[in-house]
Amino acid sequence: MKTEIKFSEDELQKLYEALWHTWVTIADDIFTCTGKDEVDRATVIEVVLDADRLETLCNKVDREIVERFRKLSYEEQIEIAKGRFTHETYV
Repeated sequence: MKTEIKFSEDELQKLYEALWHTWVTIADDIFTCTGKDEVDRATVIEVVLDADRLETLCNKVDREIVERFRKLSYEEQIEIAKGRFTHETYV
């Protein structure tokens, strides 16, 4: 079921910034834990969205934007995250 939550272009850019900041903050730990030099897009999105990392690690986004984002279904959150994480792999 599609949620009727909309984001302005400015809000979406702030959300993308938060997603990226979260990835940059945890990337070294992910590479260390997996022992890999690169991870695929799906893994990046999963770890960024997992375990409230977005809320815990990123203070750059208006809390209200993150709260609205989290009201989306997980599938909808993934679709938005794909807009920020466009590469197939990350190193």
